[in-house]
Amino acid sequence: MSRRAPQIRADDGPERVWYLALADGTVRESLSLPNVRSLLEVGVATADSHILRLGDTAWVRLGDHPVWPEVAPPTTTARFVAPVAVDPGVQSNQVHTATPRMQAIWQEQREIQQAKLQERNLQEDHGRFLQALGFACGVAGLICVGDIIVFTCSLGLAFMLLVGVVRLLSLWLVWRVLR
Repeated sequence: MSRRAPQIRADDGPERVWYLALADGTVRESLSLPNVRSLLEVGVATADSHILRLGDTAWVRLGDHPVWPEVAPPTTTARFVAPVAVDPGVQSNQVHTATPRMQAIWQEQREIQQAKLQERNLQEDHGRFLQALGFACGVAGLICVGDIIVFTCSLGLAFMLLVGVVRLLSLWLVWRVLR
């Protein structure tokens, strides 16, 4: 049975007077016998589907209907044949179990890779800690500079100096990001 798409075409020949009820409950309407045959060929319909002619009242199993011999897919004449050896000179490969020595080598390599991964994770954790420490030191430094400015200058001048420091810091950060 082929799995090509059904080719239902408008044709002048056979009348489209058949309804076909499929196993999933859908009903295909206005079909001709070649349309029914093509639905059978692609596997959409089977002999267990039900068919009804326009004007009739009772659905009949397609395999039991008088049109079945006309629309039935052809029987295949293919036979099952056992495969023949490709080349008598070819020897089959045998799969052996791993020796204890190979298992020891694999285990050693596995342990080496795990140690490398753990070392890399420790370095990443250490780097993140140093980065957080640097950010905290930067914030503390800015707070100290702000305190020095506020306590040594008048309030208006201190505000202008703090705004200037913040603007310079933001310009430097933008420059670092865009670079």
